[in-house]
Amino acid sequence: MIGPGTGVRVYLACGVTDMRKGIAGLAALSQDVLRQKPANGAVFAFRGRRGDRLKLLYWDGQGFCLYYKVLERGRFPWPSAQDGAVRLTSAQLAMLWAPLAHAGMRCRAAGHRLAAPGLGRSARTRRLI
Repeated sequence: MIGPGTGVRVYLACGVTDMRKGIAGLAALSQDVLRQKPANGAVFAFRGRRGDRLKLLYWDGQGFCLYYKVLERGRFPWPSAQDGAVRLTSAQLAMLWAPLAHAGMRCRAAGHRLAAPGLGRSARTRRLI
């Protein structure tokens, strides 16, 4: 992934985020909901209602970067709305960003389990695993 390297702080906004929000809206959520300064060098992750869309907001020192991924099949694993915010490691972010490559894995973030019950795999992937 182009962008933040290893050792970066990663915060998940638990629950559902309106995917129509752009950089300004997501930066406001980072500050108001996650209680973090959006320009502090951390990565902020947001998931849409259907679970197949993920946006990552990152300040690279010069400006904001917004990464957007839409899955053709399956859903991103995500904690429930009542959990507030969850902190991940950069390795867990990499697993979240590429969920089909790690479909059989589950990760823990700050004591929360990120289960992937609806995570789909293509027929070819199933044969290889």
